[in-house]
Parts: sequence; C-alpha cells; structure tokens
Amino acid sequence: MKSDSLAVQKTSLDMDTEVHDDLPISIQEQRSPRQSSINEENEFLRIQAIQNQAEIDLLHKQLEFCFEEKDRLERHVNDLMMKLEEERSYRAINERTEQLEFPLSTDGSVVNANDQMELKTMVDAIAAASQREAEAHEKAITLYTENNELQLKLETLIEANEDLQSNT
Repeated sequence: MKSDSLAVQKTSLDMDTEVHDDLPISIQEQRSPRQSSINEENEFLRIQAIQNQAEIDLLHKQLEFCFEEKDRLERHVNDLMMKLEEERSYRAINERTEQLEFPLSTDGSVVNANDQMELKTMVDAIAAASQREAEAHEKAITLYTENNELQLKLETLIEANEDLQSNT
C-alpha cells in the first residue's frame, strides 16, 4: 500500500512537471527553485519513511523472537515443574516403601539432606528459567513501545509529506 502511495506521489510530481513545461519560461524559473526544494524534501521524507518502515520491520522481527523465546521458556519451566512433581511423587512412594521395608532404619537424616539438595537444585533451575522469561518479557515490552513510537513518527512524516504535496 505504501509503494502504491509513493507511486501516486511520483506520478503527481511527474504530472506537475509536465504541466509546468507548458508554462512560460519566466514562471517556470520562479517556481523551479521552490519546486526543486519541495522535491528534495519529498525525496528526503520518502527515504526517511522507507528507513522507518525497515526499522519497524526489524522491531517486529525482534518482538516476534522475544515472544517465541518467552513461549519456549514457559514450556521449559512447565517441563521442569512436571519433573519436580514426578520426582516428589517418586520420592514419596519410595519413602513409604522404605518405611514399610525397613521400619527400624535411622538413615532418615541422610535421605532428607539428599532430598533437600536435589530440591534446591531444581528450585535454582526454575528460578533461572523464570529470570530468563522475565528478561524476555521485559525486552518484548521495550520493543513494543519502540515500535509504537516509530509508527507515530512515521505517521507524522507521512502527514507532513501529504501537507507538502497538497501545498504544491
């Protein structure tokens, strides 16, 4: 759609030039510096709009990457939580089985220490994954905000370009 609008703008400038070709030379000379200045400014705005669009496209890709990374991290955290639950269930069953098999065992403190170490390791892994997810989410929000700002700037430049063309 933007390329269509640029093509229409270029066509209207070409038609303007053709109309001016029919004017007497003295009028053409008076309008030539002004028209040249407007043409240069329009070209600058067109190039700036293209650059802004490229930057918006890049930000969209980065935002998409951040969302994909966030989803991946969420899946990873869910997998870790499921493993933790499975491990807890397994240990609870083993503990009950051991108590039934060895009711006089006094190694409960050793088992508890090992359980606590493994639990701490799992909690640390979950915390690290949560931190990465939070960072990805924060980056996504930042990219979204930058994208909105660039879109506003682009709209302003397009309006300015349209105003310049309508004043011609």
